Amino acid sequence: MDILLTFAGNRDPFNPEAVQGGYTDGPVLTLLKERTFAFIYILTTPNTVANARNLQQEIVMRGGGDGDSGGGEGGEKTGGGSGRVDGYNSRGGGNNGNAPVFAAAAATDSTSTPAPAPAAPGYGDAPVPGPVSMKISTQIKVLLIDIPDPTDYEALYLHMFRHCREIMAEHAPVHPRYFIATPSGTPQMQTIWFLLAQSGAVPATLLKITPPRFLRPQQSAVSEIRLSLASFPSIPWPSEQDLDTASLLLRKEKLEAERGEMLREFGGLRMIGKSPALTTMLDTIQAVSQYDAAVLIQGETGTGKEIVARAIHFNSPRKMEPFVVINCAAIPESLVESELFGHEKGAFTGAIQQKKGKFELASGGSIFLDEIGDMPLPAQAKILRTIQDGEITRVGGVRAIQTDVRVLAATNRNLAALIGESKFREDLYYRLKVIDIRLPALRERQEDIPLLVDHFLSRHNHRWRQQKQLSREAMHRIVAYSWPGNIRELENAIERSFILAKGSVIRAEDLPPELSAPASMPNSLPGPMQGSDARRSISMNQAEPLDTSATPGPLSSQLPTTESLSLLSTLQAPSTVIPSDGMDLTQRLHELEKTYFATAIRQADGNREAAAKLLGIQPHTFRKRAKEKFGL
Repeated sequence: MDILLTFAGNRDPFNPEAVQGGYTDGPVLTLLKERTFAFIYILTTPNTVANARNLQQEIVMRGGGDGDSGGGEGGEKTGGGSGRVDGYNSRGGGNNGNAPVFAAAAATDSTSTPAPAPAAPGYGDAPVPGPVSMKISTQIKVLLIDIPDPTDYEALYLHMFRHCREIMAEHAPVHPRYFIATPSGTPQMQTIWFLLAQSGAVPATLLKITPPRFLRPQQSAVSEIRLSLASFPSIPWPSEQDLDTASLLLRKEKLEAERGEMLREFGGLRMIGKSPALTTMLDTIQAVSQYDAAVLIQGETGTGKEIVARAIHFNSPRKMEPFVVINCAAIPESLVESELFGHEKGAFTGAIQQKKGKFELASGGSIFLDEIGDMPLPAQAKILRTIQDGEITRVGGVRAIQTDVRVLAATNRNLAALIGESKFREDLYYRLKVIDIRLPALRERQEDIPLLVDHFLSRHNHRWRQQKQLSREAMHRIVAYSWPGNIRELENAIERSFILAKGSVIRAEDLPPELSAPASMPNSLPGPMQGSDARRSISMNQAEPLDTSATPGPLSSQLPTTESLSLLSTLQAPSTVIPSDGMDLTQRLHELEKTYFATAIRQADGNREAAAKLLGIQPHTFRKRAKEKFGL
């Protein structure tokens, strides 16, 4: 039985460079055309998880067998920051153990036209090799090496050694032959493969895969690397203590990296949006973050309550201390006290050792009680006492333990109504409500929607190495929708549309069903257009028609700026009756805006900066729009 060990690199499953108009197989797929393996272990770091998934799926697809996407051995990370990627344990079909993994496809009618090869995920529209039938039973497993730096020699060596040792122990009874594909992965990974194989730590044969452009006529793409063990220096194998110490150091490094990432993300209150509602909220967060008072964050589901809690913590003097999150709705009532305050050994059946509670773990930092409105009444009493006295007692314990914790709580429920129903303690309510922050719903900050869409779309483009954009009609429908699920619903809608869009343009039909119906324009404008009405009107009437085939431009060009929306929201509705045969509202709005620009320039005696100030617009925005849109 032969077993393959390999990393998934940036050239897997396909080479990113097109050769003669099409993409070629990456190193691993090239190897599998010539060699047969009963087991394939694909190692990956977080940066190349997508490559590993795509590689595994491509192998299974070419095999014609069933991919087992169940939990299997996936999901659980082992000590030391490594584990199996959840849900990626697949088995190919067939029963011939002698043919190569990718055997030749069955002969077809010479008059038939083969179907075009699919496009490589993330590589544009160039064709890639089509699926070829697999005739053997091959088990494919993806193993995650969860380290922050994929070029760290020491961390890579320890975790690659641990994985290889576990694989060899699993297959020891059948005495398999091991092979290592060296081309995929970073130079550090390749170096460690050589160390493991040549030192005897992993008794494997190293395989070289020659890129297609370097192949000579009749040369095989796969060859074995022969090095003399006698002339190769020996290296000591890491002990169990070394592996455990490395696990602890890695865990500490990951926590420090996560804290640094949190500080970069939430420090400075860089939240997305420029609406007055968001600006007011940021001012409040900035003020309360410098003190230790309890904060109650209230808002509809999906408005970002946890983000606000993190922003408060990571802009406070406690930012280098723990930030502990508790979902009060997810803890069974019988375990609430144990989770919050901890327990002593033997306190109840199953308490086989002492456990610290969340309040104790958060000492010196902040604790975030999410969905506080769903907490059972008995636990509410205990939390009230903890807030008042600054101490906790573990379940089964007798000694009071001092804690220094700032309490942040959040809910999407009406706590005042719950108090009237005797489902929430009034005294706890006022203890938590020292500072009350109410988050605006997304429909109350509609001018922030394009900025949020731009952020989510950029994130997916960066993650999947694509350049997708929204059509104008898709953007108009997104802005016109009420978003009852707020930012979370918007984020999910963008992700869904990104995945389902067949080309580089996300069109209206790619949006979720609830956004698929075009928004209707009001038949009349009875009075002054206020904020959201003005935005809705202008968002549905661009200078260009709503053509789904139109090539989208930057998001900032698809919708008016915040400044122009503010200007238009002050306009009065036309005093004349709308003609029975209709009118060109887009042209009318264009003329009105142009009139204001021209009037401002005239009043400022040609000074563009002063004219921009008159209209409350940034000078560079004013100059660009005046020149490019109005020819002024």
